[in-house]
Amino acid sequence: MKSLLPIILTAILAAFLFNGCSKTPSASQKPTLDSSLPIVNINGTLVDMNAIAFEWKPLEHPRAVGVAIYRNNPRSNDKKFHLIERIHNKNVTHYVDTDVVPNTKYQYIFTSFNKDGAESHASKTVNVSTLPRLKSVSFFSTIGNMPRKAKLIWRPHTNPKVIAYEIQRQTFDDPEWEVIATVKGRLKAEYIDEDLDDDQVYKYRIRAITFDHLKSFPSETVQVTTKPLPPTVTGVTATTEAVRQITVSWKPSTAKEIDYYNVYRAGSSDGRYRLVKKTRQTSYVDRIDKDGSGRYYRISVVDRDGLESEKSTPPTYGSTLGKPKTPKNFKAELINGAVYLSWKRSDKRTKSYTLVKTSRSGWLSKSTSHVDNITKTELTDTNIAPDILYEYKIFAVDANGVKSKPSEPVEISFESK
Repeated sequence: MKSLLPIILTAILAAFLFNGCSKTPSASQKPTLDSSLPIVNINGTLVDMNAIAFEWKPLEHPRAVGVAIYRNNPRSNDKKFHLIERIHNKNVTHYVDTDVVPNTKYQYIFTSFNKDGAESHASKTVNVSTLPRLKSVSFFSTIGNMPRKAKLIWRPHTNPKVIAYEIQRQTFDDPEWEVIATVKGRLKAEYIDEDLDDDQVYKYRIRAITFDHLKSFPSETVQVTTKPLPPTVTGVTATTEAVRQITVSWKPSTAKEIDYYNVYRAGSSDGRYRLVKKTRQTSYVDRIDKDGSGRYYRISVVDRDGLESEKSTPPTYGSTLGKPKTPKNFKAELINGAVYLSWKRSDKRTKSYTLVKTSRSGWLSKSTSHVDNITKTELTDTNIAPDILYEYKIFAVDANGVKSKPSEPVEISFESK
């Protein structure tokens, strides 16, 4: 009958790997030798990266009660054998040492012992090496120029013990490798790293993880650069002579895949800029129901991935057309039963004048009239009567119909005879 060692040891090895490492007993004094005890006869071994399994022949001697296991320590200069386990059951014929590391040569000896702790002569030295650490995936690459993210792809590991992948990232600012994700599943083949900075270089590597928590060597390092922000909009101008509107214009962006422009506005150059318009045009008409009202503007461009450029700088000032200057030296004189009104032009923009006349014959009696399109700087009002208070104001009007602020009012009246 063929030996059941491979089957038995594979089962024992799996059980130990899932249940964790064996406890290593503390060193004890050198045991008493009992040469009558049987020497342990090793049938065979099985090795893994982090475990070594042993099988020996059953102990049939009536005074043998268990097996002691000794091992060297290859990680130190100490070449002595140290006790790592005492099995107090003569019927046990298997042991798995999980306190080992990959790609390392170990030496073991075994003894049997009686109820008083005396031990047999040592077995032959068993030389055994753990398997080397897994290599990483055979292919690992990135897809760059993505908006604030990087896509990582790899070829799934061929070793069936692999159950996950550890993704590590490095930046120029921080040379330490940072574990950013663990992707579960041997057949998984991609990961998307999000919330990255714009136009930044990132480095990545990947390690395979086995079901018994061993990690492979790191893969080759790959590099990716995230998509940069669109360039800042230039050539921004704003009008200052349009009636109750400001037209803001800018040069077309040189960015690829433009989606639209954002127009921001504030009441002062260092104020809070609020988004007032999204447009695919290279101009915007801001309608403001007030003469001589100023605003500051900043423009940005947004691409099809939603990346927005820096706002244009410095802020661009624009304003609606201001009011013409008020006529000066406005006077009213009573001459031969009529009111003679005169004033002087104070603004080259003035094309005509508007006169507003208010008549009061008592506290509760009031009427107002006006005369438009006056082209001279004087006017005679013959429509007057005694015992009425007349108030006059004059306005300048430009070619766009924009009216100045009123002059200081002048009053005149006369009594009946």
